[in-house]
Amino acid sequence: MSELHRIFDINVFGTIRVIKAMSDLLIESKGTIVNVGSLAAYSPYAFGAAYNGSKAALLAMGNTLRIELSPFNVKVMTVLSGPVESGLMTRATRVLPSSSLYLPVQAEFNSRMSHKEHGVKTLARGQFAKDVYTKVASPPMNFWIGPWSRVVWVLETFGLQSVWARIFTKTFRLDKLRRVKL
Repeated sequence: MSELHRIFDINVFGTIRVIKAMSDLLIESKGTIVNVGSLAAYSPYAFGAAYNGSKAALLAMGNTLRIELSPFNVKVMTVLSGPVESGLMTRATRVLPSSSLYLPVQAEFNSRMSHKEHGVKTLARGQFAKDVYTKVASPPMNFWIGPWSRVVWVLETFGLQSVWARIFTKTFRLDKLRRVKL
């Protein structure tokens, strides 16, 4: 549970604290809030429920703040990015407990934690910054950038969310768990 709290504290509550602290300046300058979200807000990437949930909360918060702050001429945007080269996953230390129901797919879990397999491409940090800057200069409400962003956009736009269950069940071999005796 502490990991869940930590992730939400950084990705959601930390963002709220910064927006609250800057609200007077944002209103005075008719500024723009740019939240760095993730495709994870839409894509139920296996073994990432806390992160995915925090990014979904950030997206919902941004969509609501856009309406609430519009009378003050403050714009709110959310970046819906694919994986960005950050080193974050190489520092991840999540380990399955010995009692985990997911032990039969431990190799897939470990691979997911490090992003070493499954063909995960990342967007270079510098390119990410340039792409965000370009979009902020001529802002849409939300924008999609980086690897997989077009695929996620198509699946979400055309109501094909059920495809995710098949993709991630196969990728992380979750079908193996059906044979586990509880």
